[in-house]
Amino acid sequence: MASQVHVGASTDERLETAKQTLIQGTGRISAFWGLKEAMGRIYGLLYLTPGAMSLDDIADTLGMSKGSVSIHIRDLEGIGMVRKVWNVGSRRDYYEAETDFWAIAKGIFKYREKKEFDQALGSVKDSLRMVETADPDHQNPTAEFYRERLAEMEKFFATLDKLVDAVQALTELRLSALAELGREAQD
Repeated sequence: MASQVHVGASTDERLETAKQTLIQGTGRISAFWGLKEAMGRIYGLLYLTPGAMSLDDIADTLGMSKGSVSIHIRDLEGIGMVRKVWNVGSRRDYYEAETDFWAIAKGIFKYREKKEFDQALGSVKDSLRMVETADPDHQNPTAEFYRERLAEMEKFFATLDKLVDAVQALTELRLSALAELGREAQD
């Protein structure tokens, strides 16, 4: 649901409302991608900030603790959604958003694959082994039902794993093609 702006709002007020709407939206959608809401909110803030921001600035703007922001920034860096930038004359760390959505998607797929995907696939395989142990002779109708369902789920996860690999390969291909176009343009 979009935020409401009163009729007589100034341009700055309207822009701030748009920024807050995006911050809330990226927070909500981050859960869909397997990230924490705070990570999405931090990314949304950095995405609509023309320059880099320090941890203190991010924490103050979002009403979060600096420690929490620091933890989430490290995760966002690991995924490739934000990067640390050097600010001449300051000892603080500053961060800006990655704006290449293909690179972000690739990072998120890798992040999710490492954490949740492996856990989910592992739990399916563990459950299937438990069913085999409980009913090695395939005599129990419930066990047979479980076997069929778990086998379908395992097949789905294997297909999904191949899809993620294909998306990552396409991303690499896209980046390689762009680099080649850049080299050709320079010639």
